[in-house]
Amino acid sequence: MHPPKIAFMTTLKVNVGDEFIREGIRSILDEILPAYDPFFISKVDLRTLYEPVEEEPYRLKDKFHDADIIIQAGSPVYWNLRGSKCFNVEWAEELWFKRIFILGPQKIILNIGAGSCQALGDSAQVVTDDPGCKDFIERTSRACALITVRDPLTSEILNNLNITHFQLPCPSFYAARRYSFSKSHRNSKIIGINLMPLGGHYCLSSDIDPERWEVIAFELIRRLRSRHRLLFIAHDSTEKNYMERFRETSEVLFGPANFRGYFPVYSICSVVLANRIHGALCAAGFGRPSVIVGNDSRMFIGRYIGLPLFPVQQVQVEELESTIERLLKDTLLEEERLLNLREDSAKRYKDLISPFLSEWQENGMAISPNPYSTRFSVEYRIPFCRLASKAEIHSQQFFSFMDLLNTFAGKWNLRQFTNWSKVWEYPWVWFNGLSQIDWRGVCLLDIGSELSPMPWFLASIGARVTMVETDGQWVSLWENIRDQTGCRIDWKIVSDEELPFDYETFDVVTSFSVIEHQKDKERVINEVIRVLKKGGVFAISFDICEPSMAMTFPAWNGEALTLAQFEELIWNRPEFDSEGKKPEWNLGDIPEFIKWHLQSAPYHNYVVGAAILRKSER
Repeated sequence: MHPPKIAFMTTLKVNVGDEFIREGIRSILDEILPAYDPFFISKVDLRTLYEPVEEEPYRLKDKFHDADIIIQAGSPVYWNLRGSKCFNVEWAEELWFKRIFILGPQKIILNIGAGSCQALGDSAQVVTDDPGCKDFIERTSRACALITVRDPLTSEILNNLNITHFQLPCPSFYAARRYSFSKSHRNSKIIGINLMPLGGHYCLSSDIDPERWEVIAFELIRRLRSRHRLLFIAHDSTEKNYMERFRETSEVLFGPANFRGYFPVYSICSVVLANRIHGALCAAGFGRPSVIVGNDSRMFIGRYIGLPLFPVQQVQVEELESTIERLLKDTLLEEERLLNLREDSAKRYKDLISPFLSEWQENGMAISPNPYSTRFSVEYRIPFCRLASKAEIHSQQFFSFMDLLNTFAGKWNLRQFTNWSKVWEYPWVWFNGLSQIDWRGVCLLDIGSELSPMPWFLASIGARVTMVETDGQWVSLWENIRDQTGCRIDWKIVSDEELPFDYETFDVVTSFSVIEHQKDKERVINEVIRVLKKGGVFAISFDICEPSMAMTFPAWNGEALTLAQFEELIWNRPEFDSEGKKPEWNLGDIPEFIKWHLQSAPYHNYVVGAAILRKSER
């Protein structure tokens, strides 16, 4: 028997909260099934019913019809808002009426983390008294084998119609279970701040006053800033632009390019204050005390987790400030409570879902290796290479990533970088490739690790990391970090370029400014190709010295490559899928970068480059 095909009804790259919910559900499935093939239908883009999206293992003609199991992945399902009703929303016809309601009796359909969305103060009758909503809700109950709900109003709606359901935390609470941050940053004293102009998504009642909320937020942040470090976290461009009003120049406003980038951000906070409900729940899943300020019924999602909840219409500065300060004092107690609740309620989810998946839980089920664990979004160019750019170094995106990485490194006595070329290398490789990988279970080899924070950072978000180094002086520190973090990471001390691993062992190989220090560069690349799996990713940064451009490289530091040598040694190797493309070097950025580079050391009279390549499947 082959792994079940599971279709998730969700959104993709639209609402980060939906991504958190999906990850949380998958954390439960991971413990029930030895393997499964995931497929994703974005309800706001019905083309995804037929068209493949990233991380899907193969193509299906119709994902709902062809799947073995359909999961409605934790979003509002029941509502009645003026003209918008649960039965007349744009995806209802294709997904619910034409598929789920018809397939339900024959196919396993699970309605997990179902919610509602109403103005604060609305009763369940606002929904159930509408004939169209009532009919829709009753049909969903007949089609779905299991319903779990994430908030009290949704439970009240289903109780009014005598529909069996189970009250459990929203699945976004469990997203952290797919990552490895639970022991980190208890004492960082960083307060994560997420603000929305309305104090929530929509203006569903006339008593919402955006100007009042802005005044309260400004005063609260002024008070917190005087005692604590603030980290602003934006889920979309609207929030980012809004929070720019509050942020001081020295403070970071973080908006990751990919939903997985939020996990390390939320995990390093001591406390989180959020208008985004799922931002607060994601942080809570890491054991981080969280406070929700909301403006509609979805804020009560936090009630099933015991989070402090404040309606934006009534909230006062003093109560928010005192709540945050109390949580900062009780961080360890709240962490223990949240993590215990997370695991206890996850077991309840597992007990509810398992009976529907028993057919695939037998030991004889074939487990297919997933060659798509390192698949990139199609919007990313592979292969891709570039020279360092001063403009990118000073961009908010690169600065925010380095602030996050340095915070992580500082906790574990790893190297922090503020003015060396790593402030370009690390974020460039992250944003142009590594951020698009689902790191859970990916086998990574990092060459020349020393005290680099990157392999540890990637281990903390799920990678199985092996570090290679020629100097064993770091081993005691590595052991201490591994013991404290619980990261899946090991290491090998080697004497030369030979890598002590079997053919095709690793999904990803990284090398950050190491090759210039290695004598036999051709052997280095041969070894990388040998241990990298077919379809695997090679991410490398390197020093470039072009004497014809008046660059110099100190002999005691090794031997930098020229652009031509990089192309011959790496880019043009037939084992990498360069697709016959020639590198498009941004030569115009060289003068400004070298001027910047020389500020950190007088011998930095050269440039730095990086590349993302993939090993051919052939």
